[in-house]
This record gives sequence, C-alpha cells and structure tokens, in this order.
Amino acid sequence: KYDGSVADTINYCDHINSSDPQAGAFSIIKTTYSDGTCSYQVILPGTQQWTAGKSNPQDLLTNLQANAGASDDYSQLVVAAMTKAGIKSTDPVCIYGHSQGGIVATNLTANAQVRARFNIVATATAGSPTGNTYRQQRNSVRYAVFEYGKRRRRCAQPGW
Repeated sequence: KYDGSVADTINYCDHINSSDPQAGAFSIIKTTYSDGTCSYQVILPGTQQWTAGKSNPQDLLTNLQANAGASDDYSQLVVAAMTKAGIKSTDPVCIYGHSQGGIVATNLTANAQVRARFNIVATATAGSPTGNTYRQQRNSVRYAVFEYGKRRRRCAQPGW
C-alpha cells in the first residue's frame, strides 16, 4: 500500500508506465480527510520516449523545452489533469518529479498562473537538473531536491 513517504513516492514513481508507448503516464493521488478536506500528490516520472516530437509528451522534445523554461506538452497535460481531477485553489498540492518530471514539477511551481489556480505547498525532485532553479524562485513553496546522493532543501518555514 502506498504510504506517501518520500521513499514510497520515489518507488511508486518508478512503476508508473503507460501501456501505450505513444502516450505518457503520471499519477494524481487524492487523500480525503475525516473533516472532508482533501489534499493531492501529483507524481511525475521522467522521460519515457527517447525521440523528439512524437505523440508521447514525455519525450526528448519536452526535455529541451522544459529545460529552456518554454511551454511543453507534459506541463500542459499535467495542468489539464489537475483541473479534471477537481483540485480546488484551496486544496494543498505536493508535486514530486523524477528526472524530466522534476523539471516539469519545478517549472509548474515557478509558474505564477499555475500557483494562482492550485495551492502548491511542496515540490520534491529526484535525479533532476533542478538544484539551482528552486533557489531562484521567490514563493512560499517548500522544496526538497535529491541529486546524486545529496539532499538539498529550501525551507519556506523553519522546522520543515
């Protein structure tokens, strides 16, 4: 059973695959609490198609676009899925991304329009070239960055 810990999230992300190689795959997990409030985890795996410009949004073209901070299909699909999932602007959202998914997670978190629509409270990345990007952002989102055996974090509040 998925427990939501960082270790379990990384393991869960490693097992998200599409049965169709032309389609990407990611996950949105909703948690409903006894008081009726909800929170969400958006889990974004890395590159799935090692060519550029095909129909799979998790391809090399997205790597280039996302690294450049340009609009990309993966990010657009994630925002559309978050909307379709019924995530409200008051619902806490944590985004986790591995590799390419981490780049997309960081870009979504940096996007003021996305943050205006969704209450992104935390972003975690692993194996993503995002270590310096999160430092440049000026928002209240908490970050955890796991790169090459090192853990970096930026606390929006003491004690996290």
